[in-house]
Amino acid sequence: MGALMVVNHYAAELDYDIENKLYRIAPNSSLVIVVSPGNHSYSATIPGYTGKTGSVEILADYYRIQDWGQ
Repeated sequence: MGALMVVNHYAAELDYDIENKLYRIAPNSSLVIVVSPGNHSYSATIPGYTGKTGSVEILADYYRIQDWGQ
């Protein structure tokens, strides 16, 4: 397995969808999401901001960080 650390620097909740599972990340906090290795599509939305979609590659036994709001 691998992991993705999603960091929310906004003062609003971040809705983060990966592998068709929605995670709600509180303002100014972070969340570690454990997923299988490979490319994964995601979408991120915060009220009042333009959402973003993309893909992230996860490697076995490693974690990747995504910072939102920096």
